Amino acid sequence: MFKNSPYTIYGITALILIILLIILFSYLGLNLYIISYLISINLVTFLYYGFDKLIAGFESVRIPELVLHSLALAGGSPAGLLAQKLFRHKTIKTSFQMTYWAIVILQIILILWLSF
Repeated sequence: MFKNSPYTIYGITALILIILLIILFSYLGLNLYIISYLISINLVTFLYYGFDKLIAGFESVRIPELVLHSLALAGGSPAGLLAQKLFRHKTIKTSFQMTYWAIVILQIILILWLSF
């Protein structure tokens, strides 16, 4: 049922890339797993935004917005914002922006809550 779904394909690919990058950073001596994770999730998020912008004019299956939002929610929101500005991607679509900024606000609240 979900085998050929773009949600599954892009979601699993993102997960594999994140895990491989964490392993790579660990191999290179960056043994702080939270830092490795944050670098990895932001790198994958940035690449996904860029790739989605690249294939936007073609007949290819686009990266679902749910996948982009999931990457932002998982910690990739800084790279998502950078990619939006750099690639001018998803900046006008109101529903996407509302969801993205709700994720950012949620993350800020969570960070503040964990800090106190």
